[in-house]
Amino acid sequence: MLHIKNLNDGLELFKTLGSDVRMRIVELLSERGEMNMNEIATATRYNIPIIEVVINNHVLGMVRQWQDLFYGKRYSNTVLQDCVDFVKVAEGMGAKAYRVTTREEFETALKEAIELNIPVVIDCQIDLDDKVFPMVAPGTGIDECFGEEDLQMKK
Repeated sequence: MLHIKNLNDGLELFKTLGSDVRMRIVELLSERGEMNMNEIATATRYNIPIIEVVINNHVLGMVRQWQDLFYGKRYSNTVLQDCVDFVKVAEGMGAKAYRVTTREEFETALKEAIELNIPVVIDCQIDLDDKVFPMVAPGTGIDECFGEEDLQMKK
C-alpha cells in the first residue's frame, strides 16, 4: 500500500499502472514507506488524513511474475482465490474506502479522498498478470535488476 499525499502523486501512480508498473512505484514506496492495514486503524483513531492505495491483483504477484517470466508459466500456488474485501476492512476500521477498476474511477476517488481530508483506502483492481518492474531474476543480484524494456530487447 502507498501513502499518497496529493493528487499528482496519485495520478502519477495510476498512469504507471495503466500499462505496466515501473520505477515510479518503487520510488514512491521508498519515499513514503510501505504500509499495512494497521495504519488505517491508527489513522482513524487519531483522524490522520492519509490515503492508502491497494494495488490488488488477487495473486502473489512477484512469485507469479517469476513463474511467468522464468519458469515457463508453470504456476503453483500463486492465485489466492481469497475473499478479502479491503473496502469493507477499511470501513470496519472507520475509514472511507473506494474500489476502482478504471483510471477515471481512480481519479474521481483520489480527488474526493484529498478533499475529504480523512483516512481513505482506494482498492485498485488490476489484472493478475500485470507486471511489476524493475525486478531481479532468480539467482542474480540487485545490481542486475531489469525492466520491461530489457525484456523487449531480448525478444
